[in-house]
Amino acid sequence: METLHTLYLALLVTGFLLLVAYLLIGADEVFWDLYYWLTSARRWWRARRYPRLSLDWLEAREQQAIAILIPAWQEASVIAKTLRQLCQTVRYRNYEVFVGTYPNDPATQREVDLVAADFPEVHKVVGPDPGPTTKAHNLNTLVRALREHEGRTGKRFEVIVIHDAEDVVHPLSLLLFNYLIPRLDMVQLPVFPAPVSLWNFTHWTYADEFAERHTKELLARERAKGFVPSAGVGTGFSRRALDLLALRGKGEVFSTESFTEDYLIGLRLRLEGFKTAFVTQSLPLWHPQEKHPGLWRWIATQALFPRSLPQAIRQKARWILGIALQSWAALGWPGPWSVRWNLLHDRKVLLSAFLGFLGYGWVAWALYYEGLRRDQASALPPPGGPGLAPVGPHPRRHGSFALEALPPGAGRGAHLRAVARPYLRAPRLLGERGQLLGGLPGPEAVPPLQAAGAAGLGQNRPRVPRSVDRDFSRASREGRQG
Repeated sequence: METLHTLYLALLVTGFLLLVAYLLIGADEVFWDLYYWLTSARRWWRARRYPRLSLDWLEAREQQAIAILIPAWQEASVIAKTLRQLCQTVRYRNYEVFVGTYPNDPATQREVDLVAADFPEVHKVVGPDPGPTTKAHNLNTLVRALREHEGRTGKRFEVIVIHDAEDVVHPLSLLLFNYLIPRLDMVQLPVFPAPVSLWNFTHWTYADEFAERHTKELLARERAKGFVPSAGVGTGFSRRALDLLALRGKGEVFSTESFTEDYLIGLRLRLEGFKTAFVTQSLPLWHPQEKHPGLWRWIATQALFPRSLPQAIRQKARWILGIALQSWAALGWPGPWSVRWNLLHDRKVLLSAFLGFLGYGWVAWALYYEGLRRDQASALPPPGGPGLAPVGPHPRRHGSFALEALPPGAGRGAHLRAVARPYLRAPRLLGERGQLLGGLPGPEAVPPLQAAGAAGLGQNRPRVPRSVDRDFSRASREGRQG
C-alpha cells in the first residue's frame, strides 16, 4: 500500500513537471506559427496591388555567370544522373559545374569524366587529400579551383550555388538566383524530399520536418529580422559575400571545424550585415511528365534523405552537435535579440530531446504502476482518508457484504466505487433460481466497526444506486423464500 502511494505521488509530480516543460517549449513553436500566419495575411493584403513574378521577368534579366559546386565522395551510382539531369533541364546558359572528387575514388571520377565529355560546362576537380574529408573541406577545394579557373579563362563568377551529388535541381532555380543576386547576398530555396516509395518510412519522416521549416518557420524568422541558415543545398551566394568570408577565414570560406558549416555560414553572413532571404516562389512550368501542364510548382530542390534508421540517427546527431554545440562554442550568443531568439530556438533541442526520453520513461513508469495496482486490487489509488470497503458477507447493510476501513483520505468517489462494485458482481453469487450460494451469518457474527471507520461512514456515507440495491434485495428475498 505504501509503495503504491509513493509511486502515485511520484508520478503526479514528475508528470506535472514534464507537462510544464513541454508547454514552455511548445510556446515558442506557437509564437512562430501565429507570427507566420499574421504576417502572411498582411503581406497578401499588400501584394494585391502588385503583379506576380512571372517567367518572362526572370528570363528578361541579363544572365550573370553562375558556378555550381557539387562535392562528391563515392557517388558513382548517382552523380552521372544528377549532372545529366541538370545540364539537360536547367533553363540557363551562362553557368558551369565544378564537381569535387578525391584521388582514392576513381569510380566517381570516371562517371564525371563521361558526363564532361558530353557537356563541356562540367569540370572535374580532384582534391589533394584522399577521402573521405568533411564537406566543408571539399567545398573549400572547389572554391580554390574556381579561382584558378577564373585566372585561366578571365571569367568571373558573380553567383555561387552549392548542391549535393543526389539533388534534383529545379530548371528555373538558376534564373531565380540570377534575378535576386546581388540585391541579396544569400538566397535559400526550399528543400523537399525526392519522390521515392512510400515504404521508405525513414526518408518520409524528413518530409514533415522540412515542410514545417521550409514553408513556414524560416519565412517567419526572416520576417522577424532573424537569420536564415543555409540548408547546404539549393543555396546561392553573391561573390562579394564569399570573398569577405574568405578574407575573415584566411582563405577558407566554409568552416572545417563544424559539422554544419552550412548553418554557420548563414549566421556569419547575418552578423556581417549581409542581406539573406528564404525564397518560396512558384511558377507555372510545363514538363513532359506533368499530368497537368498548368500546375503551379515550387521552385525548390528535391533531395534524397537517409532511408535507413542508422543513417538518419547519424545525420540527426551530426546536426544537433553542429547546430546546438559547435556553433555555441564558436560564436556564443551574438547579434541582436532577434538573432539570439533564433539561436535559442535552434539550441533548445538539447533540452527537448532529453525531455522526450524522459517522457517515454514516464509512460513506462506509469504502466509499471498500473500493473502493480491491478495486482493489488484492494489498493484503490489515490490513497486517502478513513472510509469503508465491502469485503465479505453482511446481513444488515447493502445486501450481503461486510465493510472494512478504506485507507486514510479516500474521497467520495472511492467510497462509491468500493461499495457499488460488489453489487455489479452479485449475479455470480446467485443460483439459477435466485438462491444464494451459502447461508448468511446472523447479526451476532458481525464484528464491531472501528471508531475511525464508523466516523467515516457517518460523515461521508456512500450511496448505492437504487436499481442495484432493489434488484439485489429482491434476489435476497427470493432466496430466503426458496
